[in-house]
Order: sequence, then structure tokens, then C-alpha cells
Amino acid sequence: MSIQSRLMTKAMPPVNRPLTPEEMKLKLFPRERLEVNARPQTNAIRTNSTYLEFVDYWYSWRGLGFLGGAAIALIYSPFFVSVMHISIVEFWAGTGDNTSSLLFLLLVTALGIPTLWAAWFLFSFEAWKWTHYPIRFNRKNRMVYMFRRDGTVLSAPWDELFYTRFYNKGMSDWQLHAHVLEADGITVKETIKIRNISGTLEGLLEIWEHVRRYMEEGPREAFEKTRYSLPLWDRREPFWYGFMAFWGNLKGYPLGQLVLLPLFIFGSVGRWLAARTSKLPVWPQEVEEACVIEPDDPYVKDWRANPKSLLG
Repeated sequence: MSIQSRLMTKAMPPVNRPLTPEEMKLKLFPRERLEVNARPQTNAIRTNSTYLEFVDYWYSWRGLGFLGGAAIALIYSPFFVSVMHISIVEFWAGTGDNTSSLLFLLLVTALGIPTLWAAWFLFSFEAWKWTHYPIRFNRKNRMVYMFRRDGTVLSAPWDELFYTRFYNKGMSDWQLHAHVLEADGITVKETIKIRNISGTLEGLLEIWEHVRRYMEEGPREAFEKTRYSLPLWDRREPFWYGFMAFWGNLKGYPLGQLVLLPLFIFGSVGRWLAARTSKLPVWPQEVEEACVIEPDDPYVKDWRANPKSLLG
């Protein structure tokens, strides 16, 4: 059985567990150059001589939770309220079978409460949070920073992270993971997941080499290979880009893009609203002090350097 086949039969284990044999077998080495076409795909937010900043793994699908939660609440809430009202009125007025009315009321309540809770969970997962959760690779102090969902920041030395490939059966894609390990060198404490929009092993290695060469060989190639940067950092993304982010998730599958076009359109609305209710991430002062960009840095690139058609 191939490595990919074995990996497809397993779900990704949680943290606070030992490295798996597959993870160790598919380990990536920062000092080992791979002969692939290094490129960031659509991950880069900022590039300069001090640091390279990427978006988080789930960035491509942001907005669907907001939209799904709102849709469930808007569809189910009126039904839930009206049925409860009718059942209560019939029960107290005695106009119907009291036992049947009470049982129906209990059934609707039993179904309604978890349904509305799930809607709220999906909605609040993206609303009133942060517009994105950046990952920053600092080549000067050789540190990696990850903005967590709760607003705290993970700081880990580049040379101490465990880099590996993982095939996720549920998402049907290859993922690039950087594990923070306990002092024993085998127990996973936390995982940095780097976005691979192509989902392919080739795409994963291209992204890995882009980051690895930046950290190990310098900023010039990363600067040249970054054709455009995501319209983030000091702004919320434009509506049109949210749609293109969804559309790009199925690049190479035109039939799938057409079938899911309505979902992409509505998802873009949810994405836009989620971003407008959320805050821009702000790195702690100590991180910004460690990531100062030199005034004469020739390798600075962010969304302002994009072609005019992509400025938004």
C-alpha cells in the first residue's frame, strides 16, 4: 500500500499526542533544497527582507460559517417560534389534545434548541472575531509567529519546528504542517497549518520551498515569485476578492465551479459581512519590534504593488 493510500485511511490525530510514523516518514528538512518551482500560490500578505507573512489554512473558506449560521437561524427561528406559540396557545386554551400539544411542544423544543445553538456556533465562529489569522516567518531572528483564534500569538523557533506533509482524507488535500513539540521531541503541543489552495502534493512542496528558501537563502526569490499579495494586512478584503477566493478553491474543475456558483455568491456575502464585523489582527508590540522593516529594504511587497486590476 502506498504512503498516500495509508494516509487516506486515517484522520488527523489531535495535539498532545506523539508524532505518527507517517508524519516522521514524510518529514521535511529546512536545510534540504527540493528541485521544485517555489511559489506562494495565493498565500502571501507581505514580503520583505525581515519577514514573510501568510494567511491561515482556513482563509479560503471564510464566510461559509457566518452564512450557514445566519441561514439556519433565519429559516428555523420563525418556524420554531410559531410552532411553540400555537402549541402553547392550544395547550392553555384547551382547544386541542393537551397531551399531543405538549408532546409536540417538547419535540419542537428538543429539536429547536440544539439547531439554534448550532446556528449560533457557526455564526459566532466568524463574526466578531478577526478578519484573518496571519502566520509570520521572520528570517532575521528565525522565529515563526502564528496569530491564534483567541487573539494570542504562538512564537516558535524556525529551527525547532517539525515540518511534515499530511494527506487529509476528509478535505481530500495535502496539508503542510509545522508541529511545535514538547521537550521530549516527539509529543505534538500545537500545529501550524499552512494553506495549500491547490490541494496537491506538488503544490504543497512549492509552498514549502517558497518559505524554506526565504528563511534559508534570502528574500530575493520570494520577492520575485510573489506576483500579487492578498489585499489584507491594513484593510479588509474587497467583496470581489472574497468571491475569487471561493472560485479559486476549485481551480481546474470548471464543472464544480459552475455547480457551486450560487454557493460562492452567497458565501461571498457571508465573507464580506463576517469581515465587517471583525477586527483586523494586531501583532503584539514585541513581535512588531522583532519584525521592523528597514527603510531602504528593496524587497518590500504587499497589496499596493499588485497590478491595478487586482487592487480592489
